Amino acid sequence: MKRKAKQVKTDDVDLSQLLVTGNVDMSGIHLTTNYQGNPVHYMLLSTSEFTQWQTINTQTKLAIIHSRINPENFGNNSEIINLVVQATLQTINKLLPRAQRDRALKFTLPKY
Repeated sequence: MKRKAKQVKTDDVDLSQLLVTGNVDMSGIHLTTNYQGNPVHYMLLSTSEFTQWQTINTQTKLAIIHSRINPENFGNNSEIINLVVQATLQTINKLLPRAQRDRALKFTLPKY
């Protein structure tokens, strides 16, 4: 299901109101960018991407994240987009170890 995100109005953007959050489940890392409490962007780093993600350099990771952002959601403002890309990468870096651990547990725990 595709969720419709609101657009950030870039006239008087308070960059401190941008927040990237994430959670982990068995499908991967789900990331949401919120502005003033409203979701404006969604992204999934799926479990099938974890291995590749660890082998690529930071510039490539940033390019991948950037390619998954709809610039219109951020008023085509490159400053905001770059901030969101950086925050998204930081959030992925924080959540990836937990996501990998949870995925490993799924494959090692016996089912009863």
